[in-house]
Amino acid sequence: MRSYISYDELEELGETIVRAYINKTRRYNALCVDIEGLVTDYLGLTVVYETIVEDDLNKIAFLSNGKRPLRVVRDGKRVEVVFPKNTAVLDKVLLNERESSRRRFTLGHEGAHSIIAKQNPMQDVGCFHNTFDPERQYTLEERRELLSFSEAQADRLSSVFLMPRFILEKVMKKYKCENGIPVYGWNVFAPEDKIKLRKMADCMGVSHQALVIRLKTLKLLIPHDLTEYLEKGLQLGGAQ
Repeated sequence: MRSYISYDELEELGETIVRAYINKTRRYNALCVDIEGLVTDYLGLTVVYETIVEDDLNKIAFLSNGKRPLRVVRDGKRVEVVFPKNTAVLDKVLLNERESSRRRFTLGHEGAHSIIAKQNPMQDVGCFHNTFDPERQYTLEERRELLSFSEAQADRLSSVFLMPRFILEKVMKKYKCENGIPVYGWNVFAPEDKIKLRKMADCMGVSHQALVIRLKTLKLLIPHDLTEYLEKGLQLGGAQ
């Protein structure tokens, strides 16, 4: 039976790693984690950017185990390269300024894979990071790889690296929502809270979606019935 690291273990590892890196760099007041520094200087990975040309175009990053080859473009040709172990290869598209939050999350994801591989060597297989396309028809094997527990673990640990609870709580205090943010139903926010969420996401260098998922995970959202918002917020159903 394969053993996996628990989510509680990932939370504890991730928070402690970020605290240790902050102490090392003495950036005690930072609200945006220097994820590239954490991944390279603290986790010891090498980060390179290539044009990745795997058959699956959604494969945007790869953490090498020193054995599994990666298809990239070199001198205009498609070639297979075996990168040294602990090299995180990111697609050059992530260097686009508009891809900043996705690049940061992907760096955290590959850093997370390196920690998971050390904590559970059975998962050290050379890992791709994919972007899920809801319109695409995936084969069963592709879906298994994309939605595998190892990938979910890496996403979870990446979110801890970028949004550890102790920093997230500081950001919530900065934007005067330290007691939580109301959510109606599962995904509906009032306009003023959407603005706060956007400012918080920009402050931490993450996407709005990643921030909302993290807030849900940490139970920092205040649940309300959606009908309450329909009646009071949107004044529907004859409400005044």
